[in-house]
Amino acid sequence: KKTMISQFDAAESWGLEEEADEKRSAPIEEVGKWQPSPLLEQNESVAGLLNQREEAQQDELYLNTVRTPVRVVINFWLLGLLNNTSYVIMTASAKSISNGSVALVYLAAVIPGSATKASSPFWFDRASYESRLIVATVLMAFAFALAGPIGTGRLAIQLLGVACCSAQSALGEASLLALASRYPERGARAVAAWSSGTGFAGVFGYGWVLLLSVLGMGEMDIQTSALLTLPICFALAFYALIRLVPPAPVLLRDSWQTTENNQQSLMAEGTENNAMPAKVQLSAQARLRFALGLWPVSGAIFAVYFAEYAMQSGVWAAMGFPVHNRSKRDQFYEYANFAYQGGVLLSRSSGFFFHGTVRKRALWAMALTQCGILVFFFFVAATHFWYDQSIFALCFVVGLFGGACYVHGFRLLAASSKLYLRELAMSVGAFSADAGILLSNVMGLFIQACLYERNDLHANAKISLDICRRKNKVI
Repeated sequence: KKTMISQFDAAESWGLEEEADEKRSAPIEEVGKWQPSPLLEQNESVAGLLNQREEAQQDELYLNTVRTPVRVVINFWLLGLLNNTSYVIMTASAKSISNGSVALVYLAAVIPGSATKASSPFWFDRASYESRLIVATVLMAFAFALAGPIGTGRLAIQLLGVACCSAQSALGEASLLALASRYPERGARAVAAWSSGTGFAGVFGYGWVLLLSVLGMGEMDIQTSALLTLPICFALAFYALIRLVPPAPVLLRDSWQTTENNQQSLMAEGTENNAMPAKVQLSAQARLRFALGLWPVSGAIFAVYFAEYAMQSGVWAAMGFPVHNRSKRDQFYEYANFAYQGGVLLSRSSGFFFHGTVRKRALWAMALTQCGILVFFFFVAATHFWYDQSIFALCFVVGLFGGACYVHGFRLLAASSKLYLRELAMSVGAFSADAGILLSNVMGLFIQACLYERNDLHANAKISLDICRRKNKVI
């Protein structure tokens, strides 16, 4: 059996008309051992009655009748937990690394990752998932070693460790989100499992830092040394998943059988060769146009991440009860982030219970509300008009909006993309989140400095902004 790769249909649907002309005579691919689904098999006498668009619609309809196996869901949850725990611990310990300029740590935690994700749409389809995640495992081990035992007391070495963590987390997230979109239900259950695992990573990471701080073991070397086994667990979790990877969607109709049992059996018989990404025959210019065309969804993800990380790296780092007490500022930062992570865990797990697709306007409503909360927190930190522990409830709400926009944004990207373009779309979405974080961390440097000046803490600030001082009566 042979099948036609419907690249013309995908290119045309995303406004890539020039690419569509080149794809009208797509090559014929051998299916091999993956037998066509009886639901989609056509009789020779009626071949040609359905055009490529109708065939693709039937492919989509069939894929949505198959459920993702439970063991795949469990593996994605574990990988989400392990991949993001390292990043959460680095950001949770930001004030231990550089108390006077938390945003500096956040910049080290996002720039390498942003560079990785920005380049991912142009090379991810040329590197296997296995090779990428081996690199991520090695980077995780280096991150814990450099930020902890090796770099204690040396800011530059610790920041290098944070940078390794950034690259590791970004490589793992962009790769595994793309892989999740390959599974049935348009990747809905796999993405929900990954998102829930990353949400729990936030609670676990901040809980770990808080626990050790309470026990008097809050030093960075102690926090990271005890977690050097995480890279090994991460590698084991991926290799448990690798034999459950469906073949790349370049085969479209011929990758799936008609029953759930047959589908699970096929995935169980898969090999490491299935861990190759879908090949996308688009030029660099076309890939860029495709990425920019996702802005109605990726833009909302960017906005919500910008707002919440500007709060974390800028506003919350300059709050405390009282604000002039350094230990109280550190305590507020840890508790505010822990409350935030609780909201993230709850909302990112909502993908298991909410099976529909959120509309774009709902994503933008969450993103704009998050930006409004950022402005509100800034004035709270500057004027102290709501300055007690009840404000942690609002930190929890920030986490709710951020987590909900994450899981439902990525599910919407997968649902609105053609089969073999889904992995590319997920990589673009992952970069949009990091782009928002990067911009927010630059802003966070000035927000924290401004609030330090406003609260007469300018001696502790790395950047002096006289315009924000209370004596000028300007915020």
